[in-house]
Amino acid sequence: MLTISRGLLATSKTKNFKSVFTKSFSNFFKDGELVEKTKENENENNQETIKEQQKNDGILFNGSIAYRDMENHEFSQSNCPTKTTTYAEREEERIKKNTILSKDKEAKDKMVQLHIQKDPTKKELVENFYRDYRNKEIEKKITVELTERDKEFVYDNITLDPPANPEKQLEFLLESIKSNESLMFTDEEYQVYHNLLNHKNSLTKEELEKIEVNAKEDYKVANKLYVAGSLAKSFQVFKKLSDTLNHAMSDILIANMYFTGVHPKENNNNNNNYKSITQSILAIDKGKPDYNLAFKHFYKAATVSKMPVAFGMMGELIYKGLVKDFDIYFKGGGGGGGGSPILNSKENRLSMAKVCFAIASQLGLKSSTQQLAFLFLNEMKNDNGAIEILKRLALKYKDINAVTTIGALLLEDYPSTAKDLWLYSSKMGDSNAQTNLGRYYYNHNKNPDYNNAFLLWSAASKQNNPDAQFYLGGMFHSGLVVEKDIKKSLRLYEISANNGNSNSQFLIGRAYIEGDGVEQNLEVGYKFLSKSINQNNQTALNYLNEKDKTEKEKYLNKK
Repeated sequence: MLTISRGLLATSKTKNFKSVFTKSFSNFFKDGELVEKTKENENENNQETIKEQQKNDGILFNGSIAYRDMENHEFSQSNCPTKTTTYAEREEERIKKNTILSKDKEAKDKMVQLHIQKDPTKKELVENFYRDYRNKEIEKKITVELTERDKEFVYDNITLDPPANPEKQLEFLLESIKSNESLMFTDEEYQVYHNLLNHKNSLTKEELEKIEVNAKEDYKVANKLYVAGSLAKSFQVFKKLSDTLNHAMSDILIANMYFTGVHPKENNNNNNNYKSITQSILAIDKGKPDYNLAFKHFYKAATVSKMPVAFGMMGELIYKGLVKDFDIYFKGGGGGGGGSPILNSKENRLSMAKVCFAIASQLGLKSSTQQLAFLFLNEMKNDNGAIEILKRLALKYKDINAVTTIGALLLEDYPSTAKDLWLYSSKMGDSNAQTNLGRYYYNHNKNPDYNNAFLLWSAASKQNNPDAQFYLGGMFHSGLVVEKDIKKSLRLYEISANNGNSNSQFLIGRAYIEGDGVEQNLEVGYKFLSKSINQNNQTALNYLNEKDKTEKEKYLNKK
């Protein structure tokens, strides 16, 4: 069973799995050329890579994809053999080893027989001793073989056929990954969590059902007005339902109007004169959001009716720092009572946002589950919490991106588990997993498996993964396990460049500028080069600095 320890994951500085890939890559470019890794530059390159990682320990988040920045991984031939061994060659090696073992066993059997011949009375003793000895030898050899295989060999006869029973296989893969839930929340956070879910204003299921019955007709009318764009009239009815019945959905829609800045002025005279509410609505592009009033209504819907989306929006407003003086909502209920402010610092603000997202996630809101994973990864550098939430995304919402991310977080310390998770995601069609696993096979220090790398990058390229297209272009450029094809590599670079890969943008830009493999087109070349530089590609910038000043100004300034 794989247990995530406090020392590994509950740290302020999260490990960056980018380092695992870059360790065995040499500089992709040297003076603008694809180069092989050499003994002389390996240590220097690794030191530069480490320094760069220390400066840029970023994390990207896009929906449920929360993964560390891998855009700057380099591609080159390693100093390993350019051709991996085949299955037949490995089988031949195994047979040779077994032959040696067989001869060794035969020699020891003869030795036993000699001992017995010398003293037949000790036959049973000698045979028992030898049997125990052989069993221990066999166990030792098996252990050594498995260890060496795990460390030295990554050859797998893989396919990308979908699993026969994906749900069961995923459960099996994830059940062995255990995290320490006590490291996810502090005692204060647990207290706030408890108090929000058990608020004094919370209504029972029966009370909420009664409210829905009483509000049904008015809410139906107001909702039609809201959808039709008659926001002032709908606001009037929603406000009445909120004040008189504590109708949660009305509070949600009122809060949404304040959040988006499209709302009439709320009457604060407490005279229940709803007709006095302004009938004119601010234009969307001129409206000014009132985040404090939005938070007020989200808070009411959350605590009274336990609306998941309300908790989620509370977390959003807190996380983005859009609400002022809202610490009063968390006082006196275990969230900083006694008048002590709990949200003055960024740390405390993130803490309360995490609690709100956690409640919304527990109540079944997927978007808040994604936000919670993002907070653990990006803001709190707590992989322990991130893995637990990503497991929830994977198992409950069948989120394959979450499985891929877990693999990334475990790669440095548990590479075998990471590989299994990536293979599962690859079989389920995730192009990020296919790209990552391809790098894993390509980069293995002892025995790189270019065949599997080619298979995986080919599959990911068909899904328009720009990194995979870049790597695949590199294989055609170098002639690894495929016939060298510069034109095909340039086509892949151009597709990858159009999909945003900065290294491909440099390569295809340079090709067009120099007319290398393609018809010279300075305008197109400098366009790609500019895109690469805008992504802080240092190689592209160095190349540009060497170009003729008049020429580059002519094309770079051209719109």
